[in-house]
Amino acid sequence: MRREYIRRLSITLIFVFVIGILSSCSAKNSGVGIPFDQSVLFIGSTKEQVIQLYSPTTGEKIGDYRFEKYHYTGYELSQDKRYLLVYGSKENQILVFDTTTGNEVQRFSADGGVLKMVADQDQWLMLMSDQKRIFKMDSHGQIHSESITLPFPVRDLELATDHDELYVIHSKSDQVSKLHLEQQRVVQTWETIPNPTSVWENRQLNELWVGGHGSLSQIQYGIARYSLDDGSYLGEIASGEMPVRFYPNTEMEVLYVVSHGSNHLMKVDCFGQILAESQTAHNPYAIDGDREYLYVASYDSKSVKVYRQDTLEEVLDFYVGIDPLWLKYRGGVDR
Repeated sequence: MRREYIRRLSITLIFVFVIGILSSCSAKNSGVGIPFDQSVLFIGSTKEQVIQLYSPTTGEKIGDYRFEKYHYTGYELSQDKRYLLVYGSKENQILVFDTTTGNEVQRFSADGGVLKMVADQDQWLMLMSDQKRIFKMDSHGQIHSESITLPFPVRDLELATDHDELYVIHSKSDQVSKLHLEQQRVVQTWETIPNPTSVWENRQLNELWVGGHGSLSQIQYGIARYSLDDGSYLGEIASGEMPVRFYPNTEMEVLYVVSHGSNHLMKVDCFGQILAESQTAHNPYAIDGDREYLYVASYDSKSVKVYRQDTLEEVLDFYVGIDPLWLKYRGGVDR
């Protein structure tokens, strides 16, 4: 009897163990669903491995996304803002969440990991972790068989006004290049300020504006201007210390600039005239916006400030409790 009891107990424990393994393997990550007509801020910290959801109108926390056995390094919203795509530089899959339910609905293959994703109309451009391959992926996760292989490593991507072109910021040199996506070739390269981080194509003046950190010996205090025709240096627009992030408004008439070395936010028109300025919290890094407001996340202050786009008047300031390296806005009828 005792042997039979032990045998049955062993079978039961093995069964429970196997079911547990299967359950953990099939378990999906999830977050909090937000109705599509409600605006929300997706505020992320790769250090804490969490994406928090906050109301942009009240600053109240709504919920969060957490991940099981997945280390994310970035995320983007789909063009229609319904889906959240989460990726990792050392992960072989992209997680896709329906933001209205919070459920993980799909996984896309990303062999080798993704360093950066950029939405381009009905497709995605993905910079892989080797820093040299760029793939095109459609909204269904199908990756084009041919990749663009660059002759140099890059660390960031920025779409040009012409969607057949893409700007890439070099990784190991102070350069920015423009690619023609269909022709799969580099069409122009600029020698830039040290450690560039952001670019903006100013079609009004036919210029490329570049911001960045500068070097240890010479910190950057201005937005560098270059000719789109011949690449020549045209001077600088005074800014705060280290103008690292750009946010153009929807009509591309003005540019908002975040300088994280001096906790500074600036509004400048396409001719270089400064229209408004404001102070931010300590070490601002991420910025996003809608038609009326700007949202700026500050890393060291662990906070987000909301500003009016027209005057840069601060209208809201709230603490998030994490190091907010990422910030994405999804609009709704309430804003």
